[in-house]
Amino acid sequence: GGYKKFLKDNNLTDDYIDTLASVSYYTDALKKQTETPTFTEDELREYFKEHYRRVKYVLISTIDSQTGDEVSDDKKEEAKKTAEKAQNGEDFDTLISDYSPNTANDSDENGYIFTDNETGIEFEEGVDSIKADEFTLVQSDSGYYVIKRLPLDESQECFEEEYENVAETINNTMQNNVFYEQVQKWADEYGIKVTVNDEVLDKIN
Repeated sequence: GGYKKFLKDNNLTDDYIDTLASVSYYTDALKKQTETPTFTEDELREYFKEHYRRVKYVLISTIDSQTGDEVSDDKKEEAKKTAEKAQNGEDFDTLISDYSPNTANDSDENGYIFTDNETGIEFEEGVDSIKADEFTLVQSDSGYYVIKRLPLDESQECFEEEYENVAETINNTMQNNVFYEQVQKWADEYGIKVTVNDEVLDKIN
């Protein structure tokens, strides 16, 4: 069919596809050499509490929605002042409706729940820098995120529902973590060194 067109449209090569296939094959082969761990309910819940965050946020954008270009310096300053007001809790929920009407904030009263490496690094670090019911202001290429961290523990009504939604994902993640720890042990045992090309990764990101 359109394999060559697919490669061209996505700027891919046969070698890249071969690499993906090889990685998948070797990963499956290595997993057969490891024992799949079983985790208790308590262990899964503890992971959920330690690695998931619950927030509400608003993005005060500094990007023109029509052109995709940055707005003027005056509008950037205006956006910053609006964000700083929101950081103090002023009209926070109203600003969410005005600036971020299509985010999880509005569609789900539980707020936005995410885990490690699921958002931009600035957003995640901003959330990790505050406690429940505190606000933080994070600047990004898109504008200013004003974030309110919400509690996420058994005392919250949403805890069980949100935990059940991701319990299977957590189990898979924990199993993968054990697998990759074993792979690292094998690599150390056989003297295999992995070199990360940060320059290439930065271009991709």
